[in-house]
Amino acid sequence: MVYAYLGERRRAADYYMKAFQLREYSSERERLSIEAAYYSHVTGELEKAAQVYQQEIESYPREARAYRDLASVSYQPGLFDKATEIAEQAVRLEPDSVSGYEIVANLFGDTQRFNDMRRIIQEAQSRKLDELGLHSDLYALGRL
Repeated sequence: MVYAYLGERRRAADYYMKAFQLREYSSERERLSIEAAYYSHVTGELEKAAQVYQQEIESYPREARAYRDLASVSYQPGLFDKATEIAEQAVRLEPDSVSGYEIVANLFGDTQRFNDMRRIIQEAQSRKLDELGLHSDLYALGRL
């Protein structure tokens, strides 16, 4: 994942493939995470990734990461409401993690729900969460 965050997609894909090949040696939680990442980042099969994230949510309903990841792969035109609902669940489960707020804010921005976008950013700030993504969202709101 770190290589993907650094923009080294090819190198990340190599490691995702290797992890996918060795996934049977992992715990169930790790296996689900590996499979979803493989489908999402290597093959681009977002529906398969979404199915695996859904399995992960069913197995571990109090883990916010799977909700955030499912919201991210559901982040397509026509599925914004569903993705927003899923991402908001991640925020409820892990209210001190900024990534859920960023996903929700971006979804609100993409659907031009700017008051909701401002509200979710303010909610994150009230929890003393501060990250570049939130500042970028505030900047975008200020340019409207």
